[in-house]
Amino acid sequence: MSLLRGPTRRFLETLIHLLKANIGSALFAMGDAFRNAGLIAAPVTALLLGIICVYAQHMLVSAVLISGIAKASGLSS
Repeated sequence: MSLLRGPTRRFLETLIHLLKANIGSALFAMGDAFRNAGLIAAPVTALLLGIICVYAQHMLVSAVLISGIAKASGLSS
């Protein structure tokens, strides 16, 4: 029997799926990326791509909140 029910469970499942999508694939490719890019370009590029990914997630969440989808599903406060 699950301890979480309703909107809280859906929110946590959605959050876990977002994290798996962003971190999972990048984690496997990071070693090859650093080997191919070098010690100077790889950290700079990784930082830049990390900023872009965080910004894109922020825009996605903001769009959902603005559109009212979160209120219809009961996820917003």
